[in-house]
Amino acid sequence: MHRSSIVSVASLLALAACQGGDGAGPAPGAPPSARAPASAAPSGRPAATATATAASAAPAGGVTATVYEITSLTRNVTACDAEGPSAMTELAGETFLWFYESDAHGPKLLVSVTCKSVDDCKKQARDYKEKGTLPMGRVPIFFSEVVSPTQRKGNTTESGMTPMPNAPGKCTDAASLTNTIDIAADGLVMEQKGARGDVPAAGKNGCSTDNASKALAGKPCTTRMVLRAKAKEAL
Repeated sequence: MHRSSIVSVASLLALAACQGGDGAGPAPGAPPSARAPASAAPSGRPAATATATAASAAPAGGVTATVYEITSLTRNVTACDAEGPSAMTELAGETFLWFYESDAHGPKLLVSVTCKSVDDCKKQARDYKEKGTLPMGRVPIFFSEVVSPTQRKGNTTESGMTPMPNAPGKCTDAASLTNTIDIAADGLVMEQKGARGDVPAAGKNGCSTDNASKALAGKPCTTRMVLRAKAKEAL
């Protein structure tokens, strides 16, 4: 199992207690937390780069009414000035994508969920709507700021793993990332980039998203992911 670096903010940590792994769990409508079990799923971060391109028009019915097929996933784990190698293997066969919206935890969020086929996406969406259950998928990126009808932005903070005996006082692999999605009639581009690295543990909580944000503020951009997908059919 690989570990995904695409996860959510501290304000959504409550969901982590209810939901885990790649299976379904109660979903009050929020994306998985920064350290939920699912974030430990996909491991090697895909190489990514290539600034998201401007979108011309949203798909008919909107992004939440469409199943997408992922055509490329890349990640650069050392810099943000160029797109890295393919990371499609991180998806472990979940090469389709759908989105849901929720305002259960404050601002309305647009959240991506990966699945293995069009039918799988439709079943997940139906289960979410009817039963409130939602698999986390391999790339749960979320977007909270509506920039325009065809672009949204968001932020992701990862607190870093709890200090281990061999690394006392250190939060390993923390991250402070910016997410962007550009939506066109025939597909979309999602990009995530920012600073990632080990940070000192601080305060009562040791490894917290707050601590990660402060420690990584102003640091050079060291990781960049780009996902491209084409509109497949109506959800």
